[in-house]
Amino acid sequence: MGVKVKKYKGSWYVFIDYHGQRKSKKVGSREAAEKVKRGIEARLALGDFGILREKECTSFAEYSQRWLRLHVKPYCKLSTAMSYEQVLRLYLLPRFGALPLDEITRDKVKSYFSEISALGKFGHGTLKNILAAIRALLNHAVEEGLVAANPALRLGRVALRGARKRTAEFLIRQRMPSAS
Repeated sequence: MGVKVKKYKGSWYVFIDYHGQRKSKKVGSREAAEKVKRGIEARLALGDFGILREKECTSFAEYSQRWLRLHVKPYCKLSTAMSYEQVLRLYLLPRFGALPLDEITRDKVKSYFSEISALGKFGHGTLKNILAAIRALLNHAVEEGLVAANPALRLGRVALRGARKRTAEFLIRQRMPSAS
């Protein structure tokens, strides 16, 4: 971890180099730069990496619309795109829509799936479709560098445990009563 104060072209800067992520910030005076340096070091020590972000993380709702427009519609089949849109609208946006992408954790996703599984009104296929949609969206967010890891990865056993089970009903030919 490196937070340094330097004078560059007549102005004081705070340079941050933390695990390969770099950022610099222009600060007015040396005293102010030293104060900012101590604050940044304290935040990094506590695990707050917000100072290293270039821009504010978008919400799940904003990113999902962008993901549908730029990735799903051009590259997926029409039926897949329609399925993703429906799953997002009915199940995922009401729960995760207002959250920033980086605040969606594995625990939040697991608790959501345990809640909807406990309702008992969703079948195995519906739960798989919901899981597939959130996993695909978050995989794309990982590829774009918006989140570090996909919290919906490898949730199959957890998410699909409480799915409604139906027994197969086979069609059989009924014998006609014989005319005697």
